[in-house]
Amino acid sequence: APFSSPSSSSSSSSAPPPSLSAPRVAPPPSLSEVRSGSAASGQPTTFAPPPTMYAGQPAPASNPLSFHFGNAPGPVGGAPGMGGALPPAAPVSSPTVYTSYPRPTHAHPVSDRHPRYQTRQMGAPPPSSAVPFVTIDEGNCGPRYIRSSFYRIPKERSQIQQIGLPLGMLIQPLADPQPNESIVPVTQAPLGGPVRCGRCSGYLNAFDEFIDGGRKYKCFLCSHTNDVPDYYFSPLQLGNQRADLTQRPELCLGSVEYAVGDKFIFRPPQPLALIFAIDVSVQAIRMGLVKLVCKSLKVTIEHLSADFPIHFGIATFDHSVHLYDLHEKRQSAHMLVVSDLEEPFIPSGQVDGHLVVPLTAHSRQLALDLLDKIPQMFEEQTSVSSCFGGAVQLLDKILEHRGGKIVCFQTHMPTIGVGALKPRTNSAPAAASSSSAAGQKEFNMDLLKPQSNFYEKVSQDLCNHKIGFNLFVVTGAYVDLATLSELTTRTGGHLHYYINSDLSRDAVKLHNEIHSHFHRTTGYDAIMRVRTSSGLSVSNYIGNFDRKMHDLEVGQVDSFTNFSVELEYESASLDDRLSQGIQMALLYTTTRGERRLRIHTFAIGISTVIPDVFRSVDVETVVALIARQSYNDLTSKKLNQIQANVLNLCVKPLVTYRKNATSSDSTKLLLPDSLKVLPLYLLSLMKFRTLRSREVFEDMIYYKGLVTHSFSPLETVQFIYPRMFALHTLPHEAGKPHPEDSAVILPPWNGLSIEFIPQGVFLFDDGVQLLLIVGSEASAEVLNQLFGSDLSAFDLGRWLSAPPSELASSVVSIIRSIQFTGPLYKRLRILHQRESTDSFIIASLMTEDKQNFLNHDYKSFLSLL
Repeated sequence: APFSSPSSSSSSSSAPPPSLSAPRVAPPPSLSEVRSGSAASGQPTTFAPPPTMYAGQPAPASNPLSFHFGNAPGPVGGAPGMGGALPPAAPVSSPTVYTSYPRPTHAHPVSDRHPRYQTRQMGAPPPSSAVPFVTIDEGNCGPRYIRSSFYRIPKERSQIQQIGLPLGMLIQPLADPQPNESIVPVTQAPLGGPVRCGRCSGYLNAFDEFIDGGRKYKCFLCSHTNDVPDYYFSPLQLGNQRADLTQRPELCLGSVEYAVGDKFIFRPPQPLALIFAIDVSVQAIRMGLVKLVCKSLKVTIEHLSADFPIHFGIATFDHSVHLYDLHEKRQSAHMLVVSDLEEPFIPSGQVDGHLVVPLTAHSRQLALDLLDKIPQMFEEQTSVSSCFGGAVQLLDKILEHRGGKIVCFQTHMPTIGVGALKPRTNSAPAAASSSSAAGQKEFNMDLLKPQSNFYEKVSQDLCNHKIGFNLFVVTGAYVDLATLSELTTRTGGHLHYYINSDLSRDAVKLHNEIHSHFHRTTGYDAIMRVRTSSGLSVSNYIGNFDRKMHDLEVGQVDSFTNFSVELEYESASLDDRLSQGIQMALLYTTTRGERRLRIHTFAIGISTVIPDVFRSVDVETVVALIARQSYNDLTSKKLNQIQANVLNLCVKPLVTYRKNATSSDSTKLLLPDSLKVLPLYLLSLMKFRTLRSREVFEDMIYYKGLVTHSFSPLETVQFIYPRMFALHTLPHEAGKPHPEDSAVILPPWNGLSIEFIPQGVFLFDDGVQLLLIVGSEASAEVLNQLFGSDLSAFDLGRWLSAPPSELASSVVSIIRSIQFTGPLYKRLRILHQRESTDSFIIASLMTEDKQNFLNHDYKSFLSLL
């Protein structure tokens, strides 16, 4: 049958293999079996799968100041499979006058359909990632997988230098498509592998041009002319299109995946192996972590489908490591204690089928019984030691011949054996400067560097063995994340940090994030390479990986994994062509043990008109790239230098745009539409916790920086400039399902200024937590509608389960819809402005206002510009 959609099958005798994703499963099981008294902690006890979003934004409030912004271009397009022809640049228009302070606008009228973004609209940036839109892949990779800072770039290097914004992109290779979007198709690769260019090794794609009757093709990346292999030949029809175009997804789509053979297999692929390692020291026992983790793992394993494609193992550690033999012939798990961690030893033949076993009815029951017993086994624990370093080395030995994924739960700093660490404190001298009050200590940025190279070496071993390491740190003390996180940042893993954790409060969050590690789309043993057209080259990568020359190697890769790629010009001017190309290739093994090669091909237009380039900027990607680079600079530059760099990245493009704009009014701030919120975002970035010079907890600084490293553009921008919804003026449609896909419609966004707070009730979302903010002068009528008549007896958990009114039901629907979006579960808490402590927290979140570490509000910052 002809290729008609990404899910359609091929007519060849070799049918495509199953989809790359692990089987879709039910939503997270309830934690009612994990803990009782959910109302006391303010969390619901049942869970729904993460719904999609529909966001809106009100018209800005009037203001006597006015600003100029340029108009965005109209849609442009082309036809797939035609060699990537680009339309001419849109004409330059006069700036538009705005009479308010610009804020993010994510509003679309509620209609029967979400906006469609056709990927051949090169030169026009995609909609904001906060807007629910449907991507139509027309041969150019969609923004779910590659999001660029520019969608048209200038021909001359001097012009991109004048603009001053970073040229780069964020790549999320295994991102999950949104509802109503096509999945990435899987096709069987030829025996010798997919067709590739003989010069640059780029893979055949929709922008390659077939010539000579279909016998040759011209590479989109390097312009080299290649012979078409005999097995791939097809005659050309009208318009130089191949006769089999609709049967070749790689010639129609910007994203495609191949099931590959021996040429791409370096060791026999196997289903994903997953080991859970639990700290059972006295600290973990006393805080209840061991009991909670065991019960959460038990609930999750109980609900896994019978054919869930994983092998798994369980380990515990305190002053020694305890491994558990789950062999099918055993009636109960057998503990193996390893106390010599200087030279750890595993008996021959004790790994596969013993310490790591496939998920069967028998192994499932052994695991469930073991998880019941572990809290009892260590109930009288007296050991305060942690041999974390030795435990990691031992787990590496268990998986070294097959690869896989480790999920570790830790409560305190490693204290004994290899990898033991010492506490470090902020010993920087007091400084009196413009960035800090007299006599107040500046933060010692050396604390953001590892204190030893032990974990760097171990992470290198993990990556060489194709193992991803994931760390849950649940603590109330300093654990030196700067050192421990080497394990996650080099292997493609994730860090979950629960500071000052109260597990009666954080149980639901912990449970959902454990559950996510089972059910997100995941691969391992991954290698990624980015190729560019002649004229561009990659200057830097940022993300969780181990770089080997031109390749990025990671032990694990999943639907939340993303990398930033910074580009540079190789010469003073680009070649005379209509577009530049970037191609990302990811080779990995699925959870089912299938070797896959995913290809994303992306084209960027070229223009000689500077305003046209400005209109093509995607501000979310720009801010994400700036945030990542600023965090990287923390260990090599002073905070005031980093803040000055951020300010310069805001000023320089404004100066360049003013020089090239059609308006000559020197009394107005001129900005293109695409950058109208850049000053607001960068002001918020300069006030961001990682860039403050005042007293900040060391581990929290490091964690906040890691979050900016691993978040998508939307999540990064939302983390820097959170969204806030006014609940007291909730539109009628907010909280209701959208007619197209039943996604919950979100209310308009509100500015982050304390002036809005007193008279209202707001929901604050920074991508990590949700805050329900109650203003000091909120009307009694609104409070009664939202929370019921007796506020003194208000119970958050009961309110979420049984909202007292239609308004409250809509608010609860909104809360539930956004709690599960993104890689982290967002715990809900309430802040009352009348309470002095809460009032201080609320004021610190309002980034549009003056704050003591940066004496500029949004209005004065715009005046400064």
